Formats: sequence, C-alpha cells, structure tokens
Amino acid sequence: MKYIFFLLVFTSFSIFAFSKGGSGEYYISGIAFDNKNQPIKNGTIAINFNEKRTIIKTDNLGKYKIIVAWQTACPSDFYWLGIERENERLNPKWIFVTYEGTQIKIANQWRKYSDLFSDNENHITRVLNIIFTKSNYY
Repeated sequence: MKYIFFLLVFTSFSIFAFSKGGSGEYYISGIAFDNKNQPIKNGTIAINFNEKRTIIKTDNLGKYKIIVAWQTACPSDFYWLGIERENERLNPKWIFVTYEGTQIKIANQWRKYSDLFSDNENHITRVLNIIFTKSNYY
C-alpha cells in the first residue's frame, strides 16, 4: 500500500514539475465591410492585440485573415487561480481592429481553439464577416 501511495505522489509531482505551458494560433477570416456595407477591397486594416500592432491588407474581394497567437501559463509555476490570471494576461479578451478611424472589437476565442491541434487550417479558423460601424462587437 505504501508503494502505491509513493508511486501516486511521485507521478503527480513529476507531471507538475516537468509540464510547461502551451502555445499556438488560430485564424479569423471573412469579408470586411465599410460603414456603407460595401466590401473593403484592397484596403488596409490595423490589428491591435496583446500590445502589438499589425497591419493587414484585404484582397480584391474584401477578404481578410487575422492570425491570433495564444499561449498558456506553465502549470508548475502557479496555483490554479494564478494560472487562470496568467492565462488572462497572456490572452487579452479583445482584439481591436481599425479601418479609417473606426475601431471594432472582436472577442478572443483562444480557449475554443487551444485544444485543437490540426494541420488543417479550416479546423482552426473562425469565419467572421465584419462591418466597420460604431460600437460593433463580435
């Protein structure tokens, strides 16, 4: 019995001591529309996410694609509540997207895609058409 208890304790310690956080990415893509509901063809859109600013271009149909990088905290460095707080810090709740002075917010759905490990980009893509009008949240 002591042997089984020791084995369980040692195994649990090993899992936490040698585990590390994860990282990956998912995509948001669709068609971007201006405030007149017209596709933004060959337009420039600014993405502000995780203290970084990225500029993307739409194509001649108004299609866009945003790459959203996510990461999780190392579980051995934090207690449970600390892990959740660190994950929130690493993965902001909103992605801010701006076109010609109009900013919209897109919810970061990193948790939905963090458990999906796929070579197929379609499995980790959120399809979302966006319209640049005031106070749009997605």
